[in-house]
Amino acid sequence: MDQLQRVLQNLIDRGCVPGLAIQVNCKGKVRMQSGYGLADVENNRVVDPKRTLFRAGSISKSITATALAALVQESKLALDDKVTCFVPEFRNSEVSIRNLIGHTSGIRSYRGKELLLNIPMSAEDGLNLFKDDPLQFTPGTDFLYSTYNFVLLALVMERVTGVSYETLVRTYVLNPFGMNHTLPEVSTDTIEGCAKFYFRSSSGFKPAPPVAHEYKLGGGGFLTTVEDICLFGQHILYQRMADDPINDTYFAPQQLKNRMISYGLGWQLAPPNAKRKFFGHEGTGIGGRGFLYVFPDLELVVTLLCNCTRPTFDTEVSMLVEEICKAAEADWTAIN
Repeated sequence: MDQLQRVLQNLIDRGCVPGLAIQVNCKGKVRMQSGYGLADVENNRVVDPKRTLFRAGSISKSITATALAALVQESKLALDDKVTCFVPEFRNSEVSIRNLIGHTSGIRSYRGKELLLNIPMSAEDGLNLFKDDPLQFTPGTDFLYSTYNFVLLALVMERVTGVSYETLVRTYVLNPFGMNHTLPEVSTDTIEGCAKFYFRSSSGFKPAPPVAHEYKLGGGGFLTTVEDICLFGQHILYQRMADDPINDTYFAPQQLKNRMISYGLGWQLAPPNAKRKFFGHEGTGIGGRGFLYVFPDLELVVTLLCNCTRPTFDTEVSMLVEEICKAAEADWTAIN
């Protein structure tokens, strides 16, 4: 563990990120929970791994997928339902819910400065950004990762149930999983314990530009802690092991034409040639980067969150995760 601590502290010392937090759960127990660096550079506020809120980024997509799976389980809707049945203003009648959650709809990704929009909008307002644009390909024939899929998916979930997306997620995921520090990021709110968000420049860390996340909550708008995301990963792990109620459909690679995609339905998966099988999701956004890895064979969950746009540490994180897996094999799995 000391070596892992040194690697993480080195990321701070080298100026890769202002601050980060990590938690590792193995066999249902917390094996590591640590914070490094600063949550707020200007006020010298250190990262608290239990309380500091970071942007979850696209890890939010897996939260959405879990809430959707519950709605499917309750027969509120089906994966192959057409989106226009619930959101007729979208008008692309070939697109199904399965296409949205698997990024096979053909809906385009961000264009121009859309990623930097700082106008608070609902999901219905956000739909106007892309609903009239042509699809990039016939639905189900190719893969194009786009948060707009999840903007539309969250709206579908609201229309089906008559309940806000936030309430659905709280009902089906956050409350039952005990994720008490996960909440939507609202542009006008000052939230106690929230990290400040930065980007790296030649002269150090600068505050990231303000952005509005309300309309894309389903795809990347939550604030959270490493403790909560580890809880989330652990619950999904044990639900899958118990075959209840998460369906393996969500964790199966997608077969498209003549190629296999290492992405299920709202979950990133290990490539076919990967040394270790895992599922999870990464998050990348303005002022944040995050990782959730779940290794079922080791009953291991690893979560890391930081407060910087595009930190240059992905190689180090990959090496760190492999060392954590080795530690789980050598020691933690022997602890009951």
